[in-house]
Amino acid sequence: MTIVSIANQKGGVGKTTTAVNLASAMARTGKKILLVDFDPQANSTAGMGTEPEELGRSMSDVLLGEANIADIIKETQIPGLFIAPSDFSLGNTEQKLIPMTWRETYLHKSISSLTQYDYIFIDSHPSLGLLTVNAVFASDFILIPCDIGRYSLEGFGNLINKITEVKGNGFDRKKQMRIFLTKFQSSAKVSNNWVFNQLKPYSDMLLKTRIRQNEALNQAAMLRKPIWLTKSKSPGAEDYGNLMKELTALWQNQ
Repeated sequence: MTIVSIANQKGGVGKTTTAVNLASAMARTGKKILLVDFDPQANSTAGMGTEPEELGRSMSDVLLGEANIADIIKETQIPGLFIAPSDFSLGNTEQKLIPMTWRETYLHKSISSLTQYDYIFIDSHPSLGLLTVNAVFASDFILIPCDIGRYSLEGFGNLINKITEVKGNGFDRKKQMRIFLTKFQSSAKVSNNWVFNQLKPYSDMLLKTRIRQNEALNQAAMLRKPIWLTKSKSPGAEDYGNLMKELTALWQNQ
């Protein structure tokens, strides 16, 4: 089983879009996938067709020791893809964990028994707080979406440093971390060149696949469905299919 965190301290870079559609793409290959929504905004939960307001129990209860993660997991509309849902109380739960001993290990402990999945994807909170630290600590691999824009790169070095700090001395970022571009437009040459120049220190971690700016992805999010259930022939579906293939090849060769 491989555990993958999709992380960025900036919001709006395509983190949840990636979590929902990459997990769906992987499930479509016949793998058994769990998507853990670890963001208090609960967008991955909604994006898989589950209303956060209607949950009985969620990841908040799991972190507080009031529920076993296996008991909250739900099926999705994609065969082979399951979700551990979140709701808006997760933000308050993060605050409750602060005084706890080994607070950065709680997510890792909760998912360590879930050996029936091929991959677990974690949609992390857009911050460098305790929820993101838990997600990074629990993961074998960190995937960082980065959109084409100046603000998406502000604090990028802090994110890399935080991940390295949490993972410790055994962490090899060349093997365990990758960056990829979202909302990409080939015609925006000036912006693209600026971003590529800023990412030069991380060029050995930059994936070839780029997620193009695509209205079909926006529409799928509005419909609260993965792109495969709305416009499976769109550029968005093609890009996430290619991202899945590039990552699968990378993991198989490690």
